[in-house]
Amino acid sequence: MNRQYLYLAIITFLALALRVIIARNTGLTFWDEANYLEEANFLRGIGNQPLALGKPTFSLLIAISQTIVGNKDFAGQIVSAIMGAATVPVIYFLINGLFNRRAAILASALLALSPFHIILSRLILADTTSVFFLTLAILIGVGQKSNNLAALSGIAASLSFTSNLKLLFIPLLFVLIYRQDLKRLLIWFIFFSLPIIIWEIPHHLISHSFPSYLFQLINLYSSSADLGLYNPLLYPYTLLAYITWPILLLALICPEKPRKISLFLIWIFLFSLPLLINVHKAPRAISFIIVPIVILAALGLDRILQKKFTQNIIIKILIILFFVSASIPMILQTAKLQSAQKSLSFYFTNPQTQKIITTQFPVTKYYLNNFNIAEFPNNDKNKLKELHREGYRYLVVDNQAFVSFENTSLLQDIESHTIPLATFIDSAKSQEYYFLEHSDFHKTNLIQMINLKEEVVRKRGQYLKIYDLDDYFLKKIAGHAKN
Repeated sequence: MNRQYLYLAIITFLALALRVIIARNTGLTFWDEANYLEEANFLRGIGNQPLALGKPTFSLLIAISQTIVGNKDFAGQIVSAIMGAATVPVIYFLINGLFNRRAAILASALLALSPFHIILSRLILADTTSVFFLTLAILIGVGQKSNNLAALSGIAASLSFTSNLKLLFIPLLFVLIYRQDLKRLLIWFIFFSLPIIIWEIPHHLISHSFPSYLFQLINLYSSSADLGLYNPLLYPYTLLAYITWPILLLALICPEKPRKISLFLIWIFLFSLPLLINVHKAPRAISFIIVPIVILAALGLDRILQKKFTQNIIIKILIILFFVSASIPMILQTAKLQSAQKSLSFYFTNPQTQKIITTQFPVTKYYLNNFNIAEFPNNDKNKLKELHREGYRYLVVDNQAFVSFENTSLLQDIESHTIPLATFIDSAKSQEYYFLEHSDFHKTNLIQMINLKEEVVRKRGQYLKIYDLDDYFLKKIAGHAKN
C-alpha cells in the first residue's frame, strides 16, 4: 500500500474514533437536535411532528440511521460523526489534486484534530453533513472536464443545499469553478436543481412546512444586528475560540499566490456574508468555512516544513506538534462534556404521577416521551401557577434559559427561594460555542456576551436542577402571610 494512503487511513480512523466516542458519551444539547430526531421519525411514518427546519436531507439520513441503530439519540449523532470523519479523505484528494501530497496529509490531519469540527461532529445539526457534501462537490468539480462529473458535482452540491438552510451561496461558488466552461456550468445547474425539484419541494408541499421554511429564511438573512462598539470584534473572537490561534496563524501566513488559493478565499468570503447582515450569526458561519481555513493552514505548514532548518525529522515532528498543541486540551475538554437531560430518566420514573415543566422543551420531551411535559412560561408567574394547579409539580431548569431568555427574573426567584430536589452536571452548555450561538438576547456586544458566560457558568454553575413547585409556592404563601 502507498505510504500516503496508509497515513490517510490512520488519520481517517482517528477522526472517526474521536467523533464517535465523544458523540456516544454526550447527550443532546440543543433544541434543534431533538427536533431533527423527531423529524426523522416523521419521515419514517412513526411521528406526527411535521418538518419545520426547512431542509430535509439531513433528517432523511437520520431516519436511515434510526432503522439501523434504533430510535435513540446516537442514531443522529452517528450521522454527524461519520460525515465529519468522511470529510477528512475528501480534503486529502482535493488538496492532493490541487497542490501536493504532503499538504494533503497535513490538511487531513488538521481537520481530524480540529476541536470545533469534533464538536460539530457530535451534535445532531446539519453542519458537518452539509459541509461534507459541499467539499465533495468541489472535489468532483474542480479541474475536471467531464460532463458526467459536472452532473455528479451538481447532485452533491444539491445534497448539501437540501441539508442546510444557510447555504444559499453555493451556486455562486460553482459559477467561479465553471466560469470558463458554460456548458458544464449549465449541466451543473440542471443536476443541482433536480434534488430540489424531485425531493425538497414535494417534501415541503406534503408536510406543509413552506411557511416555517420561509419564516426561518427571512429571519436568518433579514434580521438586523445591533452593531455596537464591540460587535466588530465578535467574528475574530469567534474564530479564535473555535479554530485555535496556531491554525489561524498558519492560514494567515499561507505563502501561495492569491490566484492559486482564490477558490478557498472566495469560499470563506461567501459563507461569511450573513455576518454583514447579522453579526449574531457568526458561530454557525464558522462551521462552513472551517474546511478552507484548515486547507490554507496546511499550505502554510507545508511551506514551513520545506525550509532548510526543518529538514531534521525530529524538528518536523516538534513543529507539527506545536501547531496542533492548542487542539489537544480542547479535545480532552470536549470528551468530558455531559448533557444532563439524558439523566432525567433516572429521576423521573412514573409518567402517571409526575408532570413536568421544563426550560428546554424539545430535549426533555425527547428523553421523557411518555411523560406530560409543558414548556416553562418565561416570566409569566400566573401561567406557571395555572400549570401548577393542573398538576405540573416538577420544574427542570438548565442553563439554556439563562442564556436564551430575555428576562430570567422568575427563574432567579425560583432558584433563590427553593432547594433543588436533584442536581446533575450539565457541562455541555458551558462551552464557548453554546454561549456564542445562544446568547442573542443579551449579547449586544462581545463584552456583554463574555459577562453573561461568566455570570451563568461561574455563579450558577454547570448544572441542571429539578425543583418542586409545591415547595416554591408554599414558601411564597408563607412569606406573604408573614408580611
